[in-house]
Amino acid sequence: MSLTIELPVTVEHSLRKNAEKQGVSLERYISRLLTEMDVENSIESQENLSEAELLQLVQLNVHPQDLEEYYRLAEIFKKVTSTRGS
Repeated sequence: MSLTIELPVTVEHSLRKNAEKQGVSLERYISRLLTEMDVENSIESQENLSEAELLQLVQLNVHPQDLEEYYRLAEIFKKVTSTRGS
């Protein structure tokens, strides 16, 4: 995708300097910045999702009862392993 934007000269100089420090073109540097921002925003929005919504996103199709059983067994496992270490 190609995009043209108008930036203040000071912002452009700052971006160019940072791109040079990383040894990449200005275009590549800005592309990386925007991609990182998009990924961070995506992660932040997913942190607010319920477990069921997250499972739906990754399409595991885990039945809620199976998930409850998993957590029940995980708690038992934690208790058993913590008492063995004592």
